[in-house]
Amino acid sequence: MLGFLGKKLKQDFTNMIESVLIVEDEFSIALDLELSLSQMGFKVLGIVDSFELCKEFLKTEIPHVILMDINLKGKLTGIETAKWINQNYQIPIVFLTALSDEKTLEEILNIDSFGYLTKPYKEKDLFHTLKIAIKNFKLLNEAKKESLEANFVNSKLKYHDQIFIKDKSKLISITISSISFFEALENYTQLVLENKKWIINGFLKDIETKLPDEFIRVHRSYIINLNKIEKIEDNFIIIEKNNIPVGRSYKSKLFKKIKVI
Repeated sequence: MLGFLGKKLKQDFTNMIESVLIVEDEFSIALDLELSLSQMGFKVLGIVDSFELCKEFLKTEIPHVILMDINLKGKLTGIETAKWINQNYQIPIVFLTALSDEKTLEEILNIDSFGYLTKPYKEKDLFHTLKIAIKNFKLLNEAKKESLEANFVNSKLKYHDQIFIKDKSKLISITISSISFFEALENYTQLVLENKKWIINGFLKDIETKLPDEFIRVHRSYIINLNKIEKIEDNFIIIEKNNIPVGRSYKSKLFKKIKVI
């Protein structure tokens, strides 16, 4: 049953490691499938003919792809078995069935499957469908992983790029990059944005421990955002027309943070 594949295709895919579980209730068809798949370079892990045996098999081995008939022995059909697999495992499923009516196709389209072939099948169609199913499943998982990682990074950046300040009974979100500087005012601290000021009930030293690296203390009464510096002149830093004094003991630390060319 090597057909179009021939010896060359067998040789080209000898090193393939993709594995297949055959779920088929007709034993003679299952044996033909096993022979064809083995000659194509796939590893057939097993043959089962019912939901119950499929469920038991998946407890011990997970294939790269499942080749699923719709008519199975036992109480559940192949479509119902596929639904259960999708709920409990991440395995691409390709249907192989003698049924080709619209109702069957609609049922298959309503679940997550990666291919559909009708009997009698052509070897090249079987080979290509399984290969595409495995590839698309890998690509889908990679896309999901990238999406999750991107969402995690974005949420992390969003969290770390904001602080909350108390305003009576409310918490107000402030974007850290919009902060120009903090100024100590006796028992309070003034937070200065470009067009707004907030009074925070807290000491400057306590606020300092909660700020990221772009903030630096330049005076006992001031913490500045390095990204907001417009000019350094004599013993002052200019930020949005505000002259902020630089204390003698803070100068060396400041100049280690900035780049001078």
